[in-house]
Order: sequence, then C-alpha cells, then structure tokens
Amino acid sequence: MLILIGSFHAIAGLAGVVKDDFYAVTPNYVFEFDATTWGWTHLIGGIIVLFAGFGVFRGAVWARTVGVIIAVISALASFAWIPIYP
Repeated sequence: MLILIGSFHAIAGLAGVVKDDFYAVTPNYVFEFDATTWGWTHLIGGIIVLFAGFGVFRGAVWARTVGVIIAVISALASFAWIPIYP
C-alpha cells in the first residue's frame, strides 16, 4: 500500500508542479497555498512514502517507522488537499 499511495501522491504532485492551473483552487481556504506548493509537497512526500514501501519489502525496521509516520502525515496532507480539485 505504501508503494501504491506513494506513486499516486507523486503523480498528483507532479501534475501540480508541471501545470499549476491543472488544479482549481478553492478561494478562502485555511491553507492558502498555490497548486505548485501543494504539488511539491505531494511530490516529495510521495517519493518518501514510495521508498519507505520498498524498504518494508526489504524488511528494514527504519522503513516501518518512517512508513507509519509518513502515512499519518500523508493522510493529513490528503485532507488538506481536498479543496484543490483537478
């Protein structure tokens, strides 16, 4: 699941970085970042989650720890991403 979620976050982040008008940003939201900022956030987070997923397959203890922490952060970032729709 970490590899799958990491891939999806990286793709969503890449879409926000490459073409920032791809996402329609809702006005007057608590987190007032542009789509490029959210794109970089998702791209970097997705890559970290992806590497943690591969680390879990290798049986690395650090990957499990990073995976759990990043999964929680990833869930919160996804919640904050709600008003920015493709």
